[in-house]
Amino acid sequence: MTPMNIDPKTVKIQGDLSRSDVINLCRLCDGKRVVEFGMGGSTLLLARCCATLDSYDTSEEWYNRITAKVSQIPDKTCEPKLTLGEQVPEDIPSCDVLWIDGCDAHRGLWLEKFFDKAPLIIVHDGRRPWDVSQVFEVVRPNFSRVKTLHINYDESNLLLIEKRLSPLEWEDWNVTERDDNRANPWAPDFVE
Repeated sequence: MTPMNIDPKTVKIQGDLSRSDVINLCRLCDGKRVVEFGMGGSTLLLARCCATLDSYDTSEEWYNRITAKVSQIPDKTCEPKLTLGEQVPEDIPSCDVLWIDGCDAHRGLWLEKFFDKAPLIIVHDGRRPWDVSQVFEVVRPNFSRVKTLHINYDESNLLLIEKRLSPLEWEDWNVTERDDNRANPWAPDFVE
């Protein structure tokens, strides 16, 4: 694991992130393969703590600003691959963490299209009802694959979706846990 080259508690914040966002994002992405949608201050942080960083944006302005700034970072843990495109890409690399920020109109598409690409998905702006609604729309049909869902993780603006390795399917425990210590709740002589 590559050691983090910054102290997230004191590093200068260069984007629209809270201190808690910075601390948690760095901690969750430290030494990991990260794919990011939405370049900005997070890109400058992640370049200093990730093993790999593939970053995408739809804004030429942000792409140009971040490309210039990333090239000036002396203590990177990885060389970010920055990609500009008007639409959601057809595919992205598999990763440990998928970090979704960027253009509001594309966030739900990113989440839905690339839900399977990472065991941990982090969505920024988890205090905005619209972002939370988009997450619920994608999580609802995939609920058996979600291990935990943290809204405003550790008092931050991060919404975390931690996925299971395999779906947890429903089972009738009255059938699968048959033993002498289980009374049938539908039997006529059942007593609570």
